[in-house]
Amino acid sequence: MPIYRLISGAKKITSGETNVVVTVPSDDEFYQLATAFNKMARTIDEEKEALEEQIRQNDSLLLKTLPAPIVKRLKEGEKQIADKFPHVTVLSANIVGFDEECELMSAEKAVGILNDIITAFDDAAQRHDVEKISTVGTSYLAASGLFVPRLDRDKAVIELALEMLRIVRAFSQERYHYFEIRIGIYSGEVIGGLLGKQKFIYNLMENTAKIARFLMIVNSVEGKPNSILVSQNLYEPLQEFYQFSKMGEIDVPGQGKMAVWLLSDGGHKNKPL
Repeated sequence: MPIYRLISGAKKITSGETNVVVTVPSDDEFYQLATAFNKMARTIDEEKEALEEQIRQNDSLLLKTLPAPIVKRLKEGEKQIADKFPHVTVLSANIVGFDEECELMSAEKAVGILNDIITAFDDAAQRHDVEKISTVGTSYLAASGLFVPRLDRDKAVIELALEMLRIVRAFSQERYHYFEIRIGIYSGEVIGGLLGKQKFIYNLMENTAKIARFLMIVNSVEGKPNSILVSQNLYEPLQEFYQFSKMGEIDVPGQGKMAVWLLSDGGHKNKPL
């Protein structure tokens, strides 16, 4: 009977099924009621599809700004996200000379070049399975070993750093601008946490990230153009793969004396695995 078909359709919508059509083989008030019901069902279905598309777009936007495991925990309703990771290798990089070159460019050109470089960094990080953490101006922060422990995290970050050297050199040559990159890498324990309310940022805390940044700064002042400065705890397991040159010892705030080593592009002893 028509009324039972309408009741069945209403139950399907109540259960969450929105792609519902009720057919009534008559030309009476039940037919008119079924037509109105089907119109309502189509509207609900279209609104559901629009909502699902908006959710997909929101997820895509979140995944461009936050690590995937953090997005998953946010969607599950976790309010305060904080973790301690015992073995993480952190890369801190800065493009030197870009700000000075910006003074000779239009705003559109400056932003376009920097965006192209950062996008190339992001692609390289993805290829080496290293997690990008943040970009602030010409600074870039990435890490390996955060959410999935990795025995090869040091090597993965070094390979990313070497590719970043090549990316910046290529952009500098192709665009006829002079800028370079300096990188610092350090390995140790970090705390990772989600900060902010309206605009989220996933940040790394504790000394490891600070030391990586300090090594980058030292490299910018005392190192070589387009080079990577690493600490002793990275040099020791990687010296058989790369041709490091000892820079000496530096005073690291809160850590004391630390031996550091420089690596430049082309520093492989053997082909990378």
